Amino acid sequence: VLFVLGFDRDVPDAVACSHPKLYKVGPRRALFNRIVFGKWMAYAVLHGCVAWLVPFVMVGTSEYGVPKFWIASTAAFTNVIHITLLKMVIVAENPFRYVTILPTFGAWFMFVAYLWGIGYTALGWSVQPNMKYIPENIIMQGNVFATLILGPVIALALDTVERLVQLFVFPTELQKVGSSTRPNAKT
Repeated sequence: VLFVLGFDRDVPDAVACSHPKLYKVGPRRALFNRIVFGKWMAYAVLHGCVAWLVPFVMVGTSEYGVPKFWIASTAAFTNVIHITLLKMVIVAENPFRYVTILPTFGAWFMFVAYLWGIGYTALGWSVQPNMKYIPENIIMQGNVFATLILGPVIALALDTVERLVQLFVFPTELQKVGSSTRPNAKT
């Protein structure tokens, strides 16, 4: 997140300085207020519920300690990771630039390395013996693997629709100025 925020560029500095209307959202508190925060919390509850419910409805058991429980729990946690990373891409001003894509894939590969470490190494098994070979079970069992696709799709459907409507129907001043200053923009 810090890499994306620190290195992403929306419009060149000269353009930003020549368009003071870009800064009006700050004093108006349009980007962070009670309504925006409430919406974030509502989305977070939705994302968390979907991330947990999809694996436990399709796969899970309420019996703690059995392999099926650990498979469903790991699938649910993996859904949380996928939803978080994809949400960051959805809300990024430049979702397909390297400053968004590289850290997203970097974080995902670190999670996969963590999962591999806890599922296939002696150190991982000493920390959590119930995770032994769980990543393999997730991939090999079709219904479990399907939860890794279905969970994020269901959880982020509303976010995606909202973002597309915002981009194409109600673009922000930044998006209007940014699209007019791109080299291939139609004027």
